Amino acid sequence: MTTAVSSQGSVAIDSSTDMTKVGLVDAHAYSLIAAVEVSLNMIGTKEKLVMVRNPWGFTEWNGDWSDSSQKWKQYPDASQNIEKALNKRHEDLVSKGHKLKKFEFKLDASDGCFWMSWKDYQRFFYITSVCSYESDWHTNWV
Repeated sequence: MTTAVSSQGSVAIDSSTDMTKVGLVDAHAYSLIAAVEVSLNMIGTKEKLVMVRNPWGFTEWNGDWSDSSQKWKQYPDASQNIEKALNKRHEDLVSKGHKLKKFEFKLDASDGCFWMSWKDYQRFFYITSVCSYESDWHTNWV
């Protein structure tokens, strides 16, 4: 999946400079890597989070749920629950014959990958494209 960010398409940002302040590159394409609804604590508080990657491998979101966000300390179970949910999905796909690497949760990797809330994603990213490819289809559409 690909997604794009633009100060022109965002209701949250007025200029390219404002986009830079939150760690996003204006008029730039990103990859949407994962989406998960995660339990944050024992009382059932949930948050929808997305993992996004800047293909440049650097320049990352610096808001809530970013690599250095205090949210990870506030909700210490979140990272473990994300890893558990994504590895469950991994097992489902592998059992169907897909060859995938197991998900390893990492923060502060300076790799261009970052987490953000679904609400922030909707505020800053104005377009998302999904391409599907199934090798057993008679005709493939991308």
